[in-house]
Amino acid sequence: MIQEGIGCLNLETLYPEYRIRMSADHERGHERDPWNFEIPCGRWKARIYPHGGTRLQASISLRYIKSALSELEAAGATLWQRGDTEASVTFDRDDFRRIARVLRPKKKRVGGGRPFAVKPRVDAGDDGQTGGSDGKDVETGTAPEKDTEK
Repeated sequence: MIQEGIGCLNLETLYPEYRIRMSADHERGHERDPWNFEIPCGRWKARIYPHGGTRLQASISLRYIKSALSELEAAGATLWQRGDTEASVTFDRDDFRRIARVLRPKKKRVGGGRPFAVKPRVDAGDDGQTGGSDGKDVETGTAPEKDTEK
């Protein structure tokens, strides 16, 4: 989805499953500009943002840059600029999934703001009753009553 006349990929429409945030240079109260969209990643303090045309750019920041760059280049990225502890790479949008496997972009949370639903654990013991591994009921935390009649 390239905007007419601008030549910028719109990350919100291309990758709706990922978190999109505005870059630091976006001024509050102004129109949302696709050039200011970025996808934060979980690895190497990385973020992915538009580069122009059908290309995207990722910036990474870490102490050991050489190994990170070799992983990204193996996934299809091209080095754009490099510093002592930072680097930028560019890649085509067709390579996004391969680059995403390396950078681990953060996905949107689904439902109620919690990423994972916590379900109570239910174990079936030898007697067929439900309870935890200690024999106690999972929800109440109490031991089940024993049948003393035989």
